[in-house]
Amino acid sequence: KKDGYESTIGYSSGSKFWSSSYFTIPEYIKWCDLFGEKISNDKLKVKTNTNYDKLPIPVRIVEYESDILFCFLDKKSYISPCTIADRENLDEKALITDVTFKIVAVNMNNIKFEVELFDKSEVLNCNLLGNYSSEKEEFICKNGKEEYSLAEYFSNNPLSFKTANDTVYCGQEVLKGNLELEKYDSKRICALKWDDMKVDTSLECGTGTGGMISTQDGLRNYLEKESKFSHIIFDHGTGEVADFITIEENGDFIYVEMYHCKAKKGRAYNSSVGDVYEVTQQAIKSSIWVSSKAMLLKKINDRVSRASSEKFIRGEFKTLKKILQRPKVLQVKVYVVQPAISKSLQIPDKIGTILSAATAFIKNTGKVQELLVIGSE
Repeated sequence: KKDGYESTIGYSSGSKFWSSSYFTIPEYIKWCDLFGEKISNDKLKVKTNTNYDKLPIPVRIVEYESDILFCFLDKKSYISPCTIADRENLDEKALITDVTFKIVAVNMNNIKFEVELFDKSEVLNCNLLGNYSSEKEEFICKNGKEEYSLAEYFSNNPLSFKTANDTVYCGQEVLKGNLELEKYDSKRICALKWDDMKVDTSLECGTGTGGMISTQDGLRNYLEKESKFSHIIFDHGTGEVADFITIEENGDFIYVEMYHCKAKKGRAYNSSVGDVYEVTQQAIKSSIWVSSKAMLLKKINDRVSRASSEKFIRGEFKTLKKILQRPKVLQVKVYVVQPAISKSLQIPDKIGTILSAATAFIKNTGKVQELLVIGSE
């Protein structure tokens, strides 16, 4: 009470306050107790008659579905990442967030997957109880003075395994998805004339032969022609945000585009799942770094401070910091750059499913507006 009047609590809807939404504090406490009791009764299948009734409930894993596509670290691993090192060369270190994953095989009782780093890989298995085991230990994790294997780390920090319909397996629990994938729309593919750009599409980076350049250099030339970008960052390497990041400030928005490049390895267009799988997983993984402008700025700062060469093709970190600290809305697009994907040819189901699932997953994060492809004609 204040000045003889009992305090009230209200909530807003948009820009309006509704008089019927005001409670005295005792009424509010009573309402919270009643509502909390309804939620706790969920185990007894009592309805709360609110949107909470529509929330999916995790259940214990009985068996794994065969269409698991992607594998991701626990969010805690990004907040406080441990160090990972090669057991045979402890001086070669990185963060756990720098690793890449690849699903190898799935059966009813087990998920086999591969962890890749330093051009080495370790194959692990995850059973229905959420316990991990390694077929041969190649890496060691360090957190302060503590050391443990990858299997031990993942058992304590369970990975998330996602299927095509957005079902998620984590630890001993599964959260059933109900995502209905649409057929991948070829309108999402921007076709470049790589031959006219003198690009050897089988070369991802480095120096080409016979006057040809790499896929990365071809994309760099393509991006540098765009005057609208105030900043262009080249971040290829272990732990990258993306191969290229562009920034454009326009009105009330800050537009960020992230490009992930891979060379064409398959003999024919739209023929190799391998050409698509790794780069799409990298694209999904990168969405964590745009959870907020502050996180993106911190990640770029970390990358710049640890780099042995200049990261900025255009602009500088000082001016980028000013832009990202302004009270403007972040708009993000992520691009998969893979010349093996042809816009004019039919995309087979096995590749279309990966592209459609990746597009759905990344848009459902709420931070990225689009996942697009830069491919071939």
